Amino acid sequence: MIVRARGLSKTFRGPDGRPVPVLHGVDVDVKAGEFDQFGPQNIAPLVAWLCSDDAAGVNGQVFRVGGRSVWPMKGWHSATRIKNPEGRWDPAKLGARVKEELAKGITAPEGMGDVFAGGL
Repeated sequence: MIVRARGLSKTFRGPDGRPVPVLHGVDVDVKAGEFDQFGPQNIAPLVAWLCSDDAAGVNGQVFRVGGRSVWPMKGWHSATRIKNPEGRWDPAKLGARVKEELAKGITAPEGMGDVFAGGL
């Protein structure tokens, strides 16, 4: 089993060992006893579960974790199929078809406003 987890750190250490903030414009100072929505410990329960026997049938899935929320993602699934009945694609014709399909909103990207709507 391969588990990859990437935590969101509030700071990283510069060459001089001092913390360097990485979340500009976000209040990352957490007071004692408050929930740290950016803490890497929020990812740990999902990683622990994915390593358990209970998750044996879960594979090839993508998850996003932030604060108190976990989002099962639709990663690596076909949204549609664009097939050329004439054989090999001409780049310009392919581009036109891709634009046509994307205009339908089938792969509309989420903005961070969508992700954070309703809080974490």
